[in-house]
Formats: sequence, C-alpha cells, structure tokens
Amino acid sequence: MIVVDVSGMPDHASGARTRLRGWLQAWANDRLLPRLALRLARGSRLFAGLSLGALEVVESAPAGGPLLRGFRHLVGGDEPPALLKKATVWHSETLPAFAPLGVPAAVTLHDLRWAEPRAATGAPVRQWLPRHLASRTWLPPVARRLRAIVTVSPASAAAVERHLAVPRERVHCIPNANCGLAAAALEPTAAAALLERLAVARQPFFVALGHLESRKGLELALAALARTGDGAAGQRLVIVGGAGDRDGRAAAALRAAAVRHGVGERVVLAGALADGEVATLLRHAAALLFPSRYEGFGLPVFEALELGCPVVARPLPCFAELPDVAPAAAHAARGAALVRCGDDPAAWAAALTPLVANARPPAARVAFAPSRPWRWSDVARELAATWRSLER
Repeated sequence: MIVVDVSGMPDHASGARTRLRGWLQAWANDRLLPRLALRLARGSRLFAGLSLGALEVVESAPAGGPLLRGFRHLVGGDEPPALLKKATVWHSETLPAFAPLGVPAAVTLHDLRWAEPRAATGAPVRQWLPRHLASRTWLPPVARRLRAIVTVSPASAAAVERHLAVPRERVHCIPNANCGLAAAALEPTAAAALLERLAVARQPFFVALGHLESRKGLELALAALARTGDGAAGQRLVIVGGAGDRDGRAAAALRAAAVRHGVGERVVLAGALADGEVATLLRHAAALLFPSRYEGFGLPVFEALELGCPVVARPLPCFAELPDVAPAAAHAARGAALVRCGDDPAAWAAALTPLVANARPPAARVAFAPSRPWRWSDVARELAATWRSLER
C-alpha cells in the first residue's frame, strides 16, 4: 500500500494544499489507481469538503515542525503498526520524509527558495539565514538518501539537481494542473454583493493573491498602483490572502507600506476568501498582479488565465512555457494573456494602464487554452506511475 504522509502540512490556503486536494480528489474518482492510505494530523481540516471515497485516512498526533517530527520518529511515533506493515512506498508532503525501515521513501519539494540568495525571498536575515544554511548543509544528504523527489515544474527540478546534487533519474517533474483549476464564480446577486462589500463595484480594480509575506513582492504592486489612476478615484487593488501570523503584523506592515506609497485608500485587504469569491474577483478584475520574487509553479497565474483575466507578473522561470505578450496583445487576446515585467514600478504602471482602459466584461473574455492541457487526473496517474516504479 502507498502511504502519503500529510501530517506536517498546514491547513491554510497554499499552492501545496491546492495541489494535494486536486490530485487526491482525482485519485478518489479513478478506480483503476492503487490503494492509498493518508496519514493526517488529528484535528486537521486539510481534507474538509473533499469526497475521498475508499481512500483510507489514518490520524496521528499533530506533526509540528521538522525538529519535532524528527524526535517523534526517533522514539517510534504513534503510527498504527498495521499501517507500517502494509506500507510499500512512503511519500511525504513535507520534510523530513520518514519512512519505516526498508520502505522506499519519497518527498514532494515544491521549490527550493531557501537555497537561493536572500533577494529571492526578501525575508529578514533572521528568518532566511538558518533556513538557507539548513538547505545548503542538512538538506542535500537527506535528499540524496530518498528514492525519489517529486517537483512541480522544470524550474524546480533544475533547482533540486543544482542545489541538492540529486541524480536526475531520481527527480520526477510532475507539474500542477494548468487547466480545470478555476472554481465556479458566484451567482450574479452574490457576486454583486461581494464587489460592493470590497468597494470595487463601480471602479476598475486589480487583484493580488497570496500570503502577506515579503516573497510575494506586494510592495512592487503598491508602487505600481501609485503610478496609475488618480487618487481615491483611481484603480483599487484587492489583496486576497492570509497574513500567516496571529498578531496581524504582516497586514499592518502592508497597510503602512500602502500609506507610504500614497495608496492607502486604494488598497483593500480582503483576507482569505472562498474559491468562488476568488473566481468572481478574477472574472471582474482588470488584471491579476503577481509580483512574486520566487515561485515553484504559480498556480494563481494559471487560475486567472483560465478565467480570461490578464496577468502582469515578474518573469519567473516557472512561467517559461507560457507565451509572453505586450499589453496591447493582451487586449487583442480579449484577456487571457501574461505580461512579464521586471522590478521597475514604472514599467508595471505602463503595462497596467492599457489593461484598465481596454478591460472587457466577464462575458466577453476568452480563457487561455494551454497547448498541452494537464489536469489533476493526469497528476494522479503520474504519481501512481512514479510510486509503482519504487515498489519494484
């Protein structure tokens, strides 16, 4: 039996959570795939709302951080003996990947941002330095002992080979879905109420998705916003995502940055929203702003393009396969296009202005059609093939 350990994965919205829920739902719907057991932390809501069918869920103590997980593994943990005996492959969604003795172990690495220079994350030195040292000293020998490492993009696969010196044959690039991502938007009455509540019902607006952390580069979006529109009557920016801290310091810092750039009254911190609410915003927004410094895949970009929402983003390696267009071409494409901009706020403002002027209503937008459609069912089947190869 294949055991997938998700006990260390947090509940909050993230690309890792979206990927896990996506391929698990596809796995549950495909009776030809092998049996799967999921090791879940007690009290976790990671699978809330999912229909997992016959998939077996085994609860364990909350995993805690890597050090605590390592200690519990050394003292024997609390996994049911039957689960340990049945396991033929042990795949972990977080580090470190602890498998029963003699069982092939694998892990998913979405990115290796902590192995990069600090500028890739924008994190404070006190946060970046210990993680950077661990990724350069502790992680490589740990990774090389694993039978397989699964990554989500060619860019992440290249980073694994470069930083961890893992043999190419052990690195399996199984990308996230690039279509079938977008949730259904709210029905018209609820959609109108959402736009009214966020104060964007009667003026153009942009959307940014992601945690309120320095890696997401949101200050670049604020600087660009300051160069567009005209004061409070200009375009607004709706930032969707949790702060990741309990005391609200991240949100407070972002509000202060907005005031510093002179756009405090034009920025809406919406917090975490339901999938249908996010889809509604993307369907009505002039563009998705994605100024992230580093990403393993960038799911929000594909979600926006699927809804016909133009995207302005930093030129990250994970977007190499997406066509690069100018703002005028984005208008000609009736929405679904990616405009790459560097670190210059003025260039961002120049890209955003025509997208606002030529913004189309939701019904007139055309979704981006990838040249190679890839769905969560494809991810599930590729994972199954990878794990089968480890059982031999």
